Amino acid sequence: MKPTNKIISLFLYLFAFFVLIFFTINLFGEIQINSDFKNKQEQKLKDVKERLKDLNNLKNTKNSKEIQKFLQDFSEAEIFKYLNDYIEDVNKASWEIVISISSISFWEPKKSELGFREVNIDLKLNKVKDIRVLFSILDYLTSPINKYSFFITDFTFPIEKSWPYKWISIPLKMFIK
Repeated sequence: MKPTNKIISLFLYLFAFFVLIFFTINLFGEIQINSDFKNKQEQKLKDVKERLKDLNNLKNTKNSKEIQKFLQDFSEAEIFKYLNDYIEDVNKASWEIVISISSISFWEPKKSELGFREVNIDLKLNKVKDIRVLFSILDYLTSPINKYSFFITDFTFPIEKSWPYKWISIPLKMFIK
């Protein structure tokens, strides 16, 4: 082989090498980008699976009883019976009427921003003997261990009057499935 052939061959090899690098350099970049994307997606999947595992564990623990309060079917008759049974128990314990229901009004359930349906309830009490009885019913309504979870939205009553109070209105909110 002549030196000119060697030089031409060397130039051809160098030209082929640069062409190979020029066309494949993007492939390596794309492979790296796709590899990084795959790693991020696998990490997201791992995080979602762990979150799902945590939620399933939460569902199966003792907290499920607290969650079940919000998943019950709504029945006006059951709510009325539930509240009336409590008031009867309070009255039986003191051997006199210390509290009584005047009326209870249920608003039509509406969709809330939490994904549940929201029911507004207006509970009107006809007679409340003293502040101890009032606090007792307020504590009962908002207790986390009760069958139903009520939220008191806006409660006021005049404190300058003497006891017993008549016509105390307690606005309640309840979330259901």
